[in-house]
Amino acid sequence: MSLTQTPLRLAIAAATLGWTGASMAAAPSWNYAEARYTVDGRMPWISSGERMYLDGVALEGAAAFGDYVFVRAGADNLTGRLAIDPGEYVDVQAQDWSHVGVGGHYPLTLAGVTTDFWAELSLDRVGVFGLAGNGFGYGLGARTALNDRWETEVWYRAASTELDVDTNESLDLNPKAYGVDIFYRMNDRVQISLGRYWAELELESDGNDDTSDLMVTQIGLRYLFDGNNEAGKEDRKVSALSYNQIGFGYLVSGDVTLDSDSDSSDFDSEAGWLIKGRVSPWKHVFLAAENSDVSYDLSDEGEVDNLLLDNRLSVGVGAYLPLLEGDLSASVYGQVSHDQMTFLEAGLRSDGTGYRVGMRGAVSMVDAEIYYHNAHTSTNLGTTSYRIKPEIIGVEVGVSPFGNGSAITLGYQSQMSDFSVEGSGNEIEIDSENWFLGLRQSF
Repeated sequence: MSLTQTPLRLAIAAATLGWTGASMAAAPSWNYAEARYTVDGRMPWISSGERMYLDGVALEGAAAFGDYVFVRAGADNLTGRLAIDPGEYVDVQAQDWSHVGVGGHYPLTLAGVTTDFWAELSLDRVGVFGLAGNGFGYGLGARTALNDRWETEVWYRAASTELDVDTNESLDLNPKAYGVDIFYRMNDRVQISLGRYWAELELESDGNDDTSDLMVTQIGLRYLFDGNNEAGKEDRKVSALSYNQIGFGYLVSGDVTLDSDSDSSDFDSEAGWLIKGRVSPWKHVFLAAENSDVSYDLSDEGEVDNLLLDNRLSVGVGAYLPLLEGDLSASVYGQVSHDQMTFLEAGLRSDGTGYRVGMRGAVSMVDAEIYYHNAHTSTNLGTTSYRIKPEIIGVEVGVSPFGNGSAITLGYQSQMSDFSVEGSGNEIEIDSENWFLGLRQSF
């Protein structure tokens, strides 16, 4: 090797190493909260085959346990705009698919590019036009960190759920979907995304089946609790009143009362869960989302045993103020929100605004929260306006025995929803009380 060639070769080698170093990125983070909005989607109306255009909101949160295990919960709520007369439309529940599961992942690095392969088993819940099925599902996928900025994911998910229509007949709701997502990391904590998925929903009852095909495009915002770097893996003390958290609650008991001018009936809660999360990107400021999905057993009235009455999706922004810090800590908060209700037999959807105020406190490994939420939503069916106004009083108690932000929770929600038709004196009051046993991870 000549001396004149050595500097050139060293420069080329240095440039190559520099390019490789720039391309190598940490494995994708499994500590995140994400919200996505459907900007384009379509599916056929089951009874007529008429095309419906879709929009909606999806929520997802994940938490890593150790190097190769994660838990994840998500809800993808799709609203369809259905034509009822020329120029007149109504918003209905097209497909709500939520899941909570546990999975494993294993990253492999080749030529400086890290691909994280994952698999997951889940409890699944599927809602269609006011009905809800419960069952099990699974997912598979691969997440690739192309460099420090760009990440891609390909995935497949399927579930099998059912509900009883009457004593002799059941309805199977079996969705499956595959998709691809592209993520761009704006900074150490925030990713924006663009994704598309293709799905199939099979409805089967008494040997007869019908299938609907969906195509959905979504944009999203993902917040990385650990900053997607090695420093995020270090053990650190997590505040009991952190406003960075994700949570899941499984319905263990509940009932509902339907009051009208002429009748009052009581029914048991059949199945459901609560998915929620908070993200605090700046001190004293947070973003919050909550999806309350509960169905009721109205089989005694000749209805199905998993009927939706007043499901609620809430997404908002708020501020909090610490009152006490130390061994005894406390804070108060308030938020404004966009609220969406799914109600009555056809799964009608109404949108509006709401607010929430609450107080949180913690001592030792026990924490508690009490809150009040109020919203006013409406929708039009032709020229008639339907209004539903929910009021929620909630309490949640958590126990964190491990000191790492993981907590076992017991939650209670009392929801009073007033349903009315504009220009009519008739009102229906839906009063429910539900208990949820769950898990929460704070960061």
